[in-house]
Amino acid sequence: QQETVVRMGADLAMRSIRQTGTFQGNEMKLEVTYANGKASGEGMTPGAGGRMQPVKYVDVDAPAGTIDDNALQALIPFFKWAPDARFTVQVFAPGKGVLEQRTLRVLGSEAVTVPLGTITAYRVEYAGGDAPGTYWVEAALPHRVLKFGPAGAPLEFVRVR
Repeated sequence: QQETVVRMGADLAMRSIRQTGTFQGNEMKLEVTYANGKASGEGMTPGAGGRMQPVKYVDVDAPAGTIDDNALQALIPFFKWAPDARFTVQVFAPGKGVLEQRTLRVLGSEAVTVPLGTITAYRVEYAGGDAPGTYWVEAALPHRVLKFGPAGAPLEFVRVR
């Protein structure tokens, strides 16, 4: 169970994130602020093997254009999707306090059936970070995320509305 609140400015610059919830019965919490090209944060997050670990960092570089990794999925519909599109995004991984790269690359298009119906979607490879996988993004505007399948997991997340 998790609640994440991401705050961005009108210019889409990161301002803060706040995560609260539980993971395997343990309380987790993370608060991060972004200002002047830096990120500072602290909390308790799941680490290796699901064990909770404290996280604390001050003034880590997070230059203009950096996106908090918690905001990336919400921003996917705003990318300029097209056949053969490829985007490399610099993200800040707040649970680790580090800058990382994420890549989204269109592999092709296909018809995808979800509760909304059968929709033509771009099959998008998502690489980088701890949770690579495949997104299916609606080919037509508004480019809704229709489905996500984490790599190597017999599981998928499907849009229902």
